[in-house]
Amino acid sequence: MNFPRSLPVPGAVALAVLAGCGDPELRAQELPPEPAVTLSPYDPRDDVAAGQSALTLVPADATVVTITDFDESRATLGVPDLTSDDLMSDRTGYWERARRESVLLTEGMLLAENSRLMLDYGFTRDDVDWEAHFTTPSGPGWILGFRPDLDLAPVERAVQDGVAGLSGAVVDPERHLVSVGMATKDEESWGTIEGVADPASDTPAESTYYRVGCVPLGTALGPDADIEDRGGRGEQARPERPRPAGCVLGELRRRRGHRPARPRSFRPVRPVRLRLPPFRPWARSASPTRSRSPWSTRRPGASATTWPRPSPPRPRP
Repeated sequence: MNFPRSLPVPGAVALAVLAGCGDPELRAQELPPEPAVTLSPYDPRDDVAAGQSALTLVPADATVVTITDFDESRATLGVPDLTSDDLMSDRTGYWERARRESVLLTEGMLLAENSRLMLDYGFTRDDVDWEAHFTTPSGPGWILGFRPDLDLAPVERAVQDGVAGLSGAVVDPERHLVSVGMATKDEESWGTIEGVADPASDTPAESTYYRVGCVPLGTALGPDADIEDRGGRGEQARPERPRPAGCVLGELRRRRGHRPARPRSFRPVRPVRLRLPPFRPWARSASPTRSRSPWSTRRPGASATTWPRPSPPRPRP
């Protein structure tokens, strides 16, 4: 039987179909960029926790930041509207309770001159809503956030007079801030760092502590921590800076196959044998009118000035 030459071969048709069904080219889907999570600029009228809003005023190169929210502490202790206009007894009672019941990183940098500020300028530390301190490579800085209804004209005079460590400070009447080293509106701050909103809680807190990196173990435990408090981790438990001599006895390291290494300040104490003169219960001279001790060993019949001659001490072996 003869087949027409014009009919295609079935195998060739299958190959042609398979050749045209290749996998399409995979391309990455372009996603819209995620907005950087930052903090909004500082505004004293916003109801935002000071532990978060103050970060927008701290320079971006700061390594340690501490924020104390006095306004939150007053609200916790039941005196949210306490100011310098209140009675002295009420203000003193608050600070006494704050030392016992609050967690304050500082009692305010105006504490030393509080009485002078009240008499000469009409404001005190009770008019400060929050206080921040930070450390940068160029030096330390601080920020005082005063209550919004306070007249800052007396504060400006105190800054000019250099009272209570306010010398050289910058007064911002619009935002009721007095500061040294604060980031300006054109400079980068902690509030512009991407992702800073994650550790910065919006829940009000009496005190907030921020640090770039991990806290050294010696700083976290304090200088009085011994090797048990440090977990006995040897070299990792040693502080970054050497401590004074006599304070390193708790940092002995155990080496494999060796005894604990003694620090340089360690000196073994040698026993000292004291040689005391023999006990003599009699006096070298006496007066007839002198009262005799009830444990005197004077022989009966002897005169008041005659005493037995002491025997020489026995030689020691």
